[in-house]
Amino acid sequence: MVFNMLKTIHIHTDLKFISSTTKFEGKHFENHIVIIGNPDDYNGPNKKNALFFTHTLKSVHNIIELCSGADLVVLYDLDFIKCKIALGLPTKTIIAWRFFGYELYREELKFYTSALTQKTLLLSKTQQIKKFQNRVFDSIKTHWEWGLFSKFDFEEVLNRISIFLCFSQKEYDHLLTRWPNLPIFVRLPIKPSPGIVSDFFQKEKYIIVGNNRSFFNNHLDVIEIIDAQEKQNQYQFVLLFNYGNESNYSYKVRDAVRGKEHFKVIDNFMPLDKLNELYRKTSAAVFNGYRQMALGNIFLSVQNGVKIYLNKKNHVMQYLISEGFIIYSIDELGQDLENGNISLSVDEAKHNAEQYLKMWRSYTFDEFQKALYSLIKENISGKLGIVT
Repeated sequence: MVFNMLKTIHIHTDLKFISSTTKFEGKHFENHIVIIGNPDDYNGPNKKNALFFTHTLKSVHNIIELCSGADLVVLYDLDFIKCKIALGLPTKTIIAWRFFGYELYREELKFYTSALTQKTLLLSKTQQIKKFQNRVFDSIKTHWEWGLFSKFDFEEVLNRISIFLCFSQKEYDHLLTRWPNLPIFVRLPIKPSPGIVSDFFQKEKYIIVGNNRSFFNNHLDVIEIIDAQEKQNQYQFVLLFNYGNESNYSYKVRDAVRGKEHFKVIDNFMPLDKLNELYRKTSAAVFNGYRQMALGNIFLSVQNGVKIYLNKKNHVMQYLISEGFIIYSIDELGQDLENGNISLSVDEAKHNAEQYLKMWRSYTFDEFQKALYSLIKENISGKLGIVT
């Protein structure tokens, strides 16, 4: 069968996710990568073939012009500049949104953060005044440089996008209850399995807490559980603070672990090989997000035989359990610390690695590409709501 390859432009601002474009490599998509950022800051895959743009209104116009001949544009998260691009693209261009999570979760923090986290987000009167002043200044600066952009426009962006790329149907179904106008769901495939690792049983008493500085990690609740245990000093708790914005919240988390020898904060960004080294010697990882987040770290944990603790409120926990993975609730963390039960058995570690292998084989990159390609081709019938 001869395929008419779809010209696809991938637009990134987060350098950590540029490798995600490999999911599109095959006979269905002719891929072009756009990176909004400084080329000196990036030395990863596809750098030679990528087009780099600055974070300016002029770049928005240039990128829109570049995309005018594309069949598909993939936006990797919906930050400010990508929303502007989405609103400026020709109506015939199909837009897919690679959902990161924060774009919607930030709109309703009370549902996605714990009471402890919400308390840290409260500002003093002085901080409130300063924040208000900064907001006014940023609003004036944004209006001057970019034109008017309001929350109403974000709804317009959602209406303009045709495809929602996400790993979990359960997560998507939940989001639909709050945002019923979301685009059509297309499931993302996981990375190819490295196979069953035979040496992931040599573990140290390392426990990773969270995957970045974001308050969606609800670190303080986990720290509170740890602090309540008598045997806390028998472990090394590692806070991955190696990316994300510093904030009032992150400072509070730092304060909560300052001076405690059993806590280690990693501030510097870790390349994948170094992150893999850390996970190889780690016994357990605790991700206290209430919704989709840290999936890359979760799957890295699976591949390295790490015991995973998730919050019961997180649909990802239910999703992984339904896929056959052995996942533990954060409610069990305190007792497991006291009992020294913070590692998977050899059989459990192998089981999770085998489930990952099955999951990967059940929905490969090629199957994802076929599903997406077919959906776009069906646009002839108006399924995506795009006029061509």
